Amino acid sequence: MLTWTDPKLQVRPVLEAILQHPDLYQGPSMTLPPVVYTAGLLRRIGRGIDTTSWVGLDAAAGQQLFYPPNVSGWGNRWLDTATFLARWSIAATALKPFQLDPSKTTAPADPDTLIGQALAFFNSPRLRPETDAALRRFAKGTLADAGTDANRGKVYPVLTQNVLRQLIAVSPEFHAA
Repeated sequence: MLTWTDPKLQVRPVLEAILQHPDLYQGPSMTLPPVVYTAGLLRRIGRGIDTTSWVGLDAAAGQQLFYPPNVSGWGNRWLDTATFLARWSIAATALKPFQLDPSKTTAPADPDTLIGQALAFFNSPRLRPETDAALRRFAKGTLADAGTDANRGKVYPVLTQNVLRQLIAVSPEFHAA
């Protein structure tokens, strides 16, 4: 295979080598910049740019559009304890119009069904087994906390559905490409 170190110094073989290298497709995930995360989340749920809040939320997550910290851009440090809280807020803001009201909606008290519905809301993304297991533990635990109380039995499944959506939106799968 020809590479840039060959005497011919051809660009095409270099690009072919890069594009055919397995690390390009199977290498480690990269954390999405805040604006890309926000745009992808909004697109996935069918919500457009309907507020200027996104600018402030993305700035809190570490990316103020049109104002990079230096001439090289923003760099690649997008996820830490400070910026994750902002990403949580981005997801909460994006999902707010879709939040289910327990006084107007019912949901099944079955963890698997609730998780399936929450995933369907996002067009059924693929989750890692660890993420799926964490969602299942959460849903089972929350529904178990309702116990035999009739009011909790009605309200908890709906609230659990809302939280499952939020957890999926902030899952590692939604933050990486």
